[in-house]
Amino acid sequence: MVKVKASDALVVGGGISGLLAAYLLSKQGMKVSLIEQASELGGLLRSVKTQHGDFFDMGTHLVRGTGVEVIDEFFLNGIDERHWRKINPVISGSFSVDSLNSQSPYIDASLLEKELYQQGEEELLESPGESEEESADSHLRSIFGKTFADHLVIPALEKFYGCSASALSRNAHELFGLNRIQIADSERTKILKREPRYDKKIGFRERSATTNSFASYYPKEEGIGLWVRQLQTQLESLGVKIITNCSVTSFVRSNDKIVSASLSNGEALNIDMLVWSVPAFLLSKALGMPTVGERPKLRNTTLFNFVFDAPPSTELMYFTCFNPKYKSFRVTLYSNLKSSEDGRHACTVEVLHESSEQGKITESSGEIAQELRAMGVFSQTAQIIYSQVLPIGVGFPVMTPQFIATSKEHSQLCSQAASNIYLCGKASGNTFFMHDVLLETHNILKQAVAG
Repeated sequence: MVKVKASDALVVGGGISGLLAAYLLSKQGMKVSLIEQASELGGLLRSVKTQHGDFFDMGTHLVRGTGVEVIDEFFLNGIDERHWRKINPVISGSFSVDSLNSQSPYIDASLLEKELYQQGEEELLESPGESEEESADSHLRSIFGKTFADHLVIPALEKFYGCSASALSRNAHELFGLNRIQIADSERTKILKREPRYDKKIGFRERSATTNSFASYYPKEEGIGLWVRQLQTQLESLGVKIITNCSVTSFVRSNDKIVSASLSNGEALNIDMLVWSVPAFLLSKALGMPTVGERPKLRNTTLFNFVFDAPPSTELMYFTCFNPKYKSFRVTLYSNLKSSEDGRHACTVEVLHESSEQGKITESSGEIAQELRAMGVFSQTAQIIYSQVLPIGVGFPVMTPQFIATSKEHSQLCSQAASNIYLCGKASGNTFFMHDVLLETHNILKQAVAG
């Protein structure tokens, strides 16, 4: 016999959106249950610790304020300068063509051969900008002009997604910071950026020209997983019931509302409100709804964790490798995020690939290490004293027009299935960056509670 327990709100998904949702609802006096399919909360906001005491994160994540009081009182609570390093500015960069750029996260077009660059700049300034083109390749040529798009932006996009840009949605480039590029002249850049149409597609050449209202924070001794543990402690102190290694198997509906959820651990929860923060197709499955559209194509992520015996040759904290000749996607340099006094200099390289390539990718540790040296991140004489290959499975979907349409249809059908369902995070499909996800989650639940 299933034991039924009362609960006002059920939050599904222990990623950043689900954590915030549980906090916001509990602060409203609701009794909240938070379930997570994995063994611990945080999603990619997790860290692994080696037997040598080194910490590696699942991705590049820093703690930063949002400017919304109720969000920041949750996320910044416990962030003290005894255990956390305050970082402002965050030093991020890029590797494009064959050069490491320590001043900007954008592709540097001035690295192209002179004649090609001059042709590209002329096209960039004459290009109309935003267009109604549906495919990514046509849209990017409209923004950056044919030369810069074909030689720089499109090859990077195809590297990250593993398919032709003609098959991608028009805004697929935004997920990887490909919305701007750098041109050669710094002073001219500043003048051009005064015009909105150029500001949208040209990035500053110097880090000092950009400002950030909020400082970022990173643990002095651990990885970003420390933050998730602090957030979990806050939720538990508010009475939030956290259930890991668990998922929803089915729901009971009555009078246009979800009234009960059955869980994979054998429990059933009576609920007045359902907040779903994981992909919407999983909700439609639990609701017993028919499958919509084709199964999306997914990109896998494998992490290559290294410890070198010498510090990096750059002050960058992290950077993106846009060069399609390299497997490396994003590189995080921990000894630039926090002090390293024991001669161990850790870094993580993220590599994106097809699931069918997992065996081959796993054997690429030596190649990835050589890429770090070739990009000038570590010297040729720096020795690796520890290495780890960590496949983390599905990273994100390939942003095709079909995927976008299917995701919207899933979200609409799920929202219409019951009046007390609220979709946020990955379920809404509207936001991808942490800051935007947090603001969307806050706004959705603020309206839900007010209504």
